[in-house]
Parts: sequence; C-alpha cells; structure tokens
Amino acid sequence: MEFKLAKTKIILFSAMCFLILILGLYTIRFPEKMSNFFDSPILAIIIGLLTSLISLISLGILFRVYTHKSGVIINHDGIIDTSSLVSVGLIKWEDIVRIRKIEVNSVPFLIIDVKNQEEYLKDLNKLKAWWMRVNAKSFGSAISISPVFLKCKFSELEDAVNVGHNRYLIQ
Repeated sequence: MEFKLAKTKIILFSAMCFLILILGLYTIRFPEKMSNFFDSPILAIIIGLLTSLISLISLGILFRVYTHKSGVIINHDGIIDTSSLVSVGLIKWEDIVRIRKIEVNSVPFLIIDVKNQEEYLKDLNKLKAWWMRVNAKSFGSAISISPVFLKCKFSELEDAVNVGHNRYLIQ
C-alpha cells in the first residue's frame, strides 16, 4: 500500500513559510517601523533574523520532502517512510516490537518501537540523529510517522501499518 504526499498541504505550508520569511526580511530592513511592537530596533532585527532563518530551514525541509513521490509505502519488507525530514527510510517488520499511537498538540503520530534503534540512527547525519534521539527521550522511540503531509487520514495509515505488521507476524 502506498500513501502519496499531499501536495496541496505542502504548497500551503510553503506559502506560509514564504510569507513569514518576507515579514522577517521586512523587519530586518525596517526595524524602526517594527519597533512599535518591540522595545528596540535591535530586538526587531534579532527577531527578524530568527524568523527568516526558521522560514528558510522550513522551506528547505519542505523542498526535501516534496522531492519524494511517495510519503509512506507498506510492503512485504516493512514500512518505507519518506514523509518527513526525520524519516529513516525502510523500517523492517522483523525489527518492529510495537506500534502505538500518541497525540502531540492534537496531531496524531504512529510511534514505531524497534529492537535495534541505534542501527537505524547510525547512518543518519548528526543533526537528524540528534533530533531523533530527542524524540526517543520524549516518546520512547526515535521512529515516528505522522500523516501531516500525507494524502490520508490517520486511521487509514494506522490500519494499513497494523495490517501489514499482522501479516508479517502470521507468516
């Protein structure tokens, strides 16, 4: 089973990031106009730099995610996740210990507990591995899948993953 990326959601989020980038650049360029909102022009420049940086990073992440055709593929080998920047690629059925659901700020996530979490993290770049270790401390596993940028409801994703895992267990 394959879940495509929701291009409309990605485009809308990209537009929002672009608008925030423009606002940040405007704040940097005209700090005296923004100093009504902030105590000083220097604070306005710092906030403008931070919002611009965060927007550029977000746009970079979206571009990287958008280059994939599929967000999640479920097959006989496991789950192939390319739906976010912190995706690990193939999660083998044989490595999965448990699949559970959590919600963070009303956004549902599938948390995939695996036997050998460090094996999945060792080949990642340092920033991605660090972020996934932060997730592991918060949620008990570094591997998570969210339908935020997928063309599906969470229940469809959850059902498909559970059916695939159950098929593997029956073999």
